[in-house]
Amino acid sequence: MSRNVERLVKRRRALEELAPQVLSAARWLHSVHQKGTRPAWVRVRADLFWGGEFNGGPLREPPICRVTAPRGLNLQLYLIALFEAQCRKRTGVAGPSPLPIYSAEPEEASWVRVTASQARENMEARRQITELGNRIRQVKSGFQRLASEGLVRIIKSSRGTISIMPLHESGITDSKVNDYVIPSGDSMRLIFLPVEFFTDGWIFILTQSEIRMYLVLLHMARRFRKNHRETGVYCAGSIRDYEYCLSRDVYETHLLLEGFGLIERMSSGDRHFDGKLIQFHRRLERGEVMPAHRFKVAARLAHIRNPVAKAKRVLSEHSDNRDSNPPTAEASFTRSVKLAKRAKFDRHAF
Repeated sequence: MSRNVERLVKRRRALEELAPQVLSAARWLHSVHQKGTRPAWVRVRADLFWGGEFNGGPLREPPICRVTAPRGLNLQLYLIALFEAQCRKRTGVAGPSPLPIYSAEPEEASWVRVTASQARENMEARRQITELGNRIRQVKSGFQRLASEGLVRIIKSSRGTISIMPLHESGITDSKVNDYVIPSGDSMRLIFLPVEFFTDGWIFILTQSEIRMYLVLLHMARRFRKNHRETGVYCAGSIRDYEYCLSRDVYETHLLLEGFGLIERMSSGDRHFDGKLIQFHRRLERGEVMPAHRFKVAARLAHIRNPVAKAKRVLSEHSDNRDSNPPTAEASFTRSVKLAKRAKFDRHAF
């Protein structure tokens, strides 16, 4: 079993264990949404993940590069903080969130209840910790990391309670724009995250790298609307490296994003069904410019039913495909038919 296959298998097992938490957190987020302003999208300023247009000079490293971690809730917590703020207010400065870190009241939303994470009890340690205690620790640790990057402010009251106040997506603390003001308008510097990303649990199903790639493609779909609508957008190497600071590993998460149904990779006569270029080495020898992948992004995610089950199925399929022999012509034809049937995807695109 290859390392990639082993990673996919472990991830599927982890998702099976996490599924009850994902469903519970999604229900709590849905409740927050229904009791508030009920936005269809959550607007996010591109300052979070975009360094600006590349013109040959140095660009600012976006804060997402510093808060993203393989383990932890940093990125999810910040995006949920923006979601909660926009469910609470339509305009103006968001101010502190009313959500406590944890509440013993079973009907009260809290940061622990609106998140899902792998946390186990450890009763054999010198300082025993329960699963709940571990989850509280993870949430507090995530907010402390966000605070260190100027993305949230932790407010402690005289009674010892803690409130979380989201700050501007840029993380710039030495300016007057640091307060988080609810975004408005239709600026190219905004992306529109479908509310289902939160209320259906996608924010917990995706890895932080997949979330980064998803945010980038949403932004490119807005920057290049005509291309997105007609042929799809592509992320050239210079844009990936300098504007979005994406590593190769983060970029290649588009394979699973497509499988999950959040994006569509446009079919091309230059590529095999798995996305690999036809006659790659010959093209390389001739010095040809390699055609980039092109993508379309769904504007809403409501058309994807039962995301947890779908994600588990896709992870199984990808691990099986990578661990088996190359596909037969019949398998390639079957995949082509499936892609053709997905033409309805365009109805959900921007």
